[in-house]
Amino acid sequence: MFRGFWGLKIVPGKTYSQTVDASFRLSNAALGATVVDELRTSVVLTVDDKSFVLCSLTPGAIEQQTLDIGLTEGEEITFETQGNNEVHLTGNFIADDMDSDYDSDEEESDEMDLSDLSPEELKELIDEGLIDPETLLEDMEDEDYDSDDAEADMRIREITEEDEEEMIEDLESEEEPVPVPVPEVKIKKQAKKAELKRKAEEEEAAKTKKPKAKKEEPKKVKEE
Repeated sequence: MFRGFWGLKIVPGKTYSQTVDASFRLSNAALGATVVDELRTSVVLTVDDKSFVLCSLTPGAIEQQTLDIGLTEGEEITFETQGNNEVHLTGNFIADDMDSDYDSDEEESDEMDLSDLSPEELKELIDEGLIDPETLLEDMEDEDYDSDDAEADMRIREITEEDEEEMIEDLESEEEPVPVPVPEVKIKKQAKKAELKRKAEEEEAAKTKKPKAKKEEPKKVKEE
């Protein structure tokens, strides 16, 4: 995993020594924009008091060279050239394991699972410019479905004429629910209870009812 740009401009006659404080990868060497002479210029790297020629550049023939050299944190290194032309070295810093894990976690957290979003949420994200609708449609078209899963998913199953006929037959064959009869014993008990209640109310009414006064018949006068 690479992060950040690394570069060094080597001027003829000068050496560049340093202790590597962050690991980096040397990926390219190229002649500078101004060429002094047509002779070859070699790039020399010294590590642990041992010198190595990384490449030789010749104007009009080989003006740049791809490299793949990693230099580790803590190493003592020196760059220099042999020749009269300026050379530019370029590369990238190398992320350590912790940075790599962090970057991967960050990338995963930035990814959004659109399948969990409702149509309203998708529309809101599209209106805010966070989702490109064309890209969303392409992703939906490119998504692969397993045939077994597709058959099991009733939302994407096509209803045929046979399915419609079966559904109609099932609806027509359904019988109306038969009402459950109330047990006869229960009806008799309720009727008896009501009769007893009625008689009790009649007796109570009879007790509270005042008797009517008897009319006295006029006495008949006996004729002598």
